[in-house]
Amino acid sequence: MLKENEKGKNLPILFENKENCAGCSACYSICPQKAISMVEDEEGFLYPKIDHKKCIHCYKCQEVCEFSNQRKESENLSLIDIFAIKASDEERKKSQSGGLFAVLSDVILENGGVVYGCVFNEKFEAVHVRADDRKNRDLMRKSKYVQSNKSDTFCGVLEDLKKGKKVLFTGTSCEVNGLISFVEKNNKKLVENLYSVDLICHGVPSPLVWRDYLNWEQKKAKGKIKRVICRNKTFFGWHSYVTTIKFSNFRSVESVTFTNIFDNACVFRPSCYNCPYKNIHHNSDITIGDCWGIEKNIPSLDDNKGISIALVNSSKGSDLINMASKNLYMRHIEIKDYMQEPLRKALKKPDFREEFWSDYKNNDFLFIARKYCKYRPLEDLKWKIKRYLRWNLRRY
Repeated sequence: MLKENEKGKNLPILFENKENCAGCSACYSICPQKAISMVEDEEGFLYPKIDHKKCIHCYKCQEVCEFSNQRKESENLSLIDIFAIKASDEERKKSQSGGLFAVLSDVILENGGVVYGCVFNEKFEAVHVRADDRKNRDLMRKSKYVQSNKSDTFCGVLEDLKKGKKVLFTGTSCEVNGLISFVEKNNKKLVENLYSVDLICHGVPSPLVWRDYLNWEQKKAKGKIKRVICRNKTFFGWHSYVTTIKFSNFRSVESVTFTNIFDNACVFRPSCYNCPYKNIHHNSDITIGDCWGIEKNIPSLDDNKGISIALVNSSKGSDLINMASKNLYMRHIEIKDYMQEPLRKALKKPDFREEFWSDYKNNDFLFIARKYCKYRPLEDLKWKIKRYLRWNLRRY
């Protein structure tokens, strides 16, 4: 896409509308002039913006955009294998699902490689970081239900690949496809040492809404947030979606408020409703997620501690799974029995999305929580009681 400026020069346009930008940061990363910045919009999502005074019209930003170009058609990709997988009980205690990511990344670290993944920073914002040891890798465990800021992550991956290191990158499908395109545009041979793991993703919620939600909980608790656990399976099991927040004044809260916001799908990035990666054919080496369907198909494997599904998409993915297999329980399964919605189609944009964002801009978070999340003050007490009962049951 090009447009003409007043001097007759063609200027690159990165996207016509927001449904055509996943915010992967590939265009930002590849610009040789650093003419692109990632700017937050009114819904809290980052979008690339070109400073045309710096732009030299190389059009690399357009060429690297996998989301718009979709050069790798899904019918040209193949699913090699599919497993239900779980790590040891000890590993699963530290993870939100079956512990597969940790075991896969151990293989890379043990071979002198590095891992890139999403963590919560000190402000509990989701950001991608680099780890070359287990301690920092462990920060990447557990779920983060918000879109990550990649910043200069893609450039960091490229530099590690140039040094001959094996790199494991984990993220959403749009992030993985953006990274692969970015690396290929720089040096196609470098992809050989890049191991990519994408997540089965419903959609990415707004960082702005996540920020406002945490501030709301903080004001109610009258303390500073010290820890956030999305989907606290320790007390409520793998099938639950309870968020636990711990505060500096030793208070804690269990809540499904943000879960309900997530479920109504109004806070997802516009491109999520137009996502081309919602099928079983992925460009990553391995696709991982919760093995929903195991409770019906093989109930004996569902101990409510978490079990992962792994879609193996490449020979590299097969090699990685095989190297990790000594620390995993693996069972072949049929894809037809595990076709959760993100493997079939993109989410439909809710009819009331515009109403939600209009309300969001004109009201406080309590109004949003009451109208869209079924929040009532007694909800806080209900989850406290449930936690207390479960804690006492575990003691006996």
